[in-house]
Amino acid sequence: MAKMAYDLLEETRVATEEILARMLFLKKEGKREPKGRAELRELITQISVLFISLRQRKELCKQREELEQRKKNLQETIANRKKFISSLPSHLKALKKASLPVQQQLGILHTKRTKQHQLAELLPAPLYILYSQLIAQKEAFEEPIDLEIVGSTKDAQSFARQQANKDAGASTGIEEGKLDDDVPEEEDDSQRRRKRPKKVQIKENVDSTGFYQVHPLSVSVHVYDDEPTNGTKPSKLVTLKFEYLLKLHVVCVGIDGVQGGSENNFLINLFPDDTGIELPHQIAKLSAGFNFAYDEKRAQRPFKWVQHLAGIDFLPEAPPLLADNISGNDEAAKGTSTLAGLNIYRQQHRVQTILQRIRARKKSQLALK
Repeated sequence: MAKMAYDLLEETRVATEEILARMLFLKKEGKREPKGRAELRELITQISVLFISLRQRKELCKQREELEQRKKNLQETIANRKKFISSLPSHLKALKKASLPVQQQLGILHTKRTKQHQLAELLPAPLYILYSQLIAQKEAFEEPIDLEIVGSTKDAQSFARQQANKDAGASTGIEEGKLDDDVPEEEDDSQRRRKRPKKVQIKENVDSTGFYQVHPLSVSVHVYDDEPTNGTKPSKLVTLKFEYLLKLHVVCVGIDGVQGGSENNFLINLFPDDTGIELPHQIAKLSAGFNFAYDEKRAQRPFKWVQHLAGIDFLPEAPPLLADNISGNDEAAKGTSTLAGLNIYRQQHRVQTILQRIRARKKSQLALK
């Protein structure tokens, strides 16, 4: 385009010179006849148009040079900004590393919190709800607790991909079945196995049924004393570990450092008639079978209040009016029992109530020692 503009300018200049030469020739010849005067007027008109065109094209060429210079400056600015943006990750990484001592001094572990929130996205839905409720309680009411998501990130990511592929495969199961039918019979089993995606091995306790398979990630909650202290950090009372059983679809909780059994587990009967041995809802019972008995030696148990805290709500197996085998004539006792049951149910939904009961139980246990 640059050549085209300057070529037009050159053509205009050449045409102007030719007309001027013709005019000088006519003037030198001294042609006075009408034909010569008409040609001279026509040449004057042409040269006037050419002069105007020449001036406009010179201005356009000058503007073009200015625009080209602006374009060059903008390209340099964009290149410098791209270079700056590309170097930002390394600067931010260095800044985060340099700010870690300050974060530890002030107790604001922003980097660790970011990593924990990223891990929370890999939690199963019940553990995610439990984690989000406890985080909200901590930040909104300055609850003296600390939360930590522990486990293998790689296994959790692989499990999430496996679940996504499983969900996608459910919708295209018919098509996959057709593809399997098209495989030649001559293919041996090793070739068939190579085509199937490798499954993630989930940790499980030693049992032949696999009912105690747990998700790769778990949530640890450090519960501190809520009594005011003189500027010192409150003492830690207990650490609870929450995990999710994949096949039974329940959330279990146990005390860190306490082996299986009931002698040291103060979480048993934290709420009335909740020993953690009985599966909390019908879905788990149907999945496990009616002959299934929960292992009392496991450190983690599926208490009912944990299910409520994790957003797993369920109806009782029997209506509240029949729960205590109250006689049909005592309507007042029925109403009292129902209200008491509903009150306990509501309390199990409150994070603050659960934490208060855990602290009270632990303090009582320490006082008896």
